[in-house]
Amino acid sequence: MDTASNVSASGAPAFNLVAGLVTWSLSVQSIRLGKDAYMAPDMVTRAALMRLSAQTTQDFKAVSTRSRELGVDALDNAQPFMGALGDYDERTRPADWPERVLKTYLGMGLLGDFAAHAVSLLPPALASELAPYLDHRELDAFASASILGAAGSDPQLAARLGLWGRRVVGEEVGTFHALLARFKGLAADDAARQGYHDALSAGAATRMKGLGLRV
Repeated sequence: MDTASNVSASGAPAFNLVAGLVTWSLSVQSIRLGKDAYMAPDMVTRAALMRLSAQTTQDFKAVSTRSRELGVDALDNAQPFMGALGDYDERTRPADWPERVLKTYLGMGLLGDFAAHAVSLLPPALASELAPYLDHRELDAFASASILGAAGSDPQLAARLGLWGRRVVGEEVGTFHALLARFKGLAADDAARQGYHDALSAGAATRMKGLGLRV
């Protein structure tokens, strides 16, 4: 598959490319949440993360099924994205549980923002097929409660997490810019690429500020 040419005549990314991106992003999120569940400090936290992972897996299956009904093999189109976050993960290994939760919150949130922006560029009828599977408010609520509870009473931890969060954001945004350069069909021109950057910046700022962390 020539992903560089997957752009429609209107300049919007082709549905098969975006379906692949969404499918891959959901697979990453499900696996990450499962790994976090394994590392959780207690059973209540483990159970919450297992439930979130299971829900994301269901979203993954739903996107795959609906894409197939529309004549697109989402798994085949997701394949080229495999391993895209490998270097990012190597550079951002968390040192403890608070750093792990914050990395998941920011990292998976930004991954969702990236995929959601790609979906928003599709014609409305096609965007509506994918957009419902990119709502992760439950993860937002879980992470916010976990981090606010720990950092709210520990200024030193809050300062450390602020530095860590900015590092995670910087590394992942750089990774997404590299993805845009590789998969040119996701953005037809400089204005489209700027749209991705603006969406990622806004998402990162909202999440960091919501936790009381300096952007």
